[in-house]
Amino acid sequence: MIKLEPGEKQILMIRRHWFVLAKPLAFFFAALVFPTIFLKFAPSLFPALAAPDYEPMLNFFLTLYFMGLFLFLFIFWVNYYLDVWIVTTHRLIDIEQKSLFSREIAEMRLSRIENVTVEVSGFIQTMLGFGDIKVETAGVSRFIIKDAPRYYEVKNALLRHQHATDRARQGQQNGTTAEPTKKTP
Repeated sequence: MIKLEPGEKQILMIRRHWFVLAKPLAFFFAALVFPTIFLKFAPSLFPALAAPDYEPMLNFFLTLYFMGLFLFLFIFWVNYYLDVWIVTTHRLIDIEQKSLFSREIAEMRLSRIENVTVEVSGFIQTMLGFGDIKVETAGVSRFIIKDAPRYYEVKNALLRHQHATDRARQGQQNGTTAEPTKKTP
């Protein structure tokens, strides 16, 4: 688990949009239906399979097939669920789940952010409201979260806290506090 620094608060936690799951789920349900169709027409295509001697073997391979299918769905779900961005008041943390037992964690200080780009391409992304967010520093660091929902909220939160961090740092360098000024009528 990620430990927050003293005075640091979590602002946002972002996962990819739910639509990313649509294609694998469609494949999964099609693959669930396939054995039913195959077993309905198999006896007419392969008469030897209709023999009662082959029934235990068919059941065994069918069980292996379903176990593999559910394992595929489980691994995809774990990769989806554990691939996350965390925005705090001080930094951006990118936790990228590469595979079931491989994870990469990187972080970027908000004060180092130079550019935040939102890229929405295509009809589905536009209608469902998700896109890619790219965060760059002055160096070569670049974070990308693909298919992020609420991309404008994320972009605005990053830039708002990045500006607050810059104002606080400038205030400390000048010997003043970075509290906002209140307007009096």
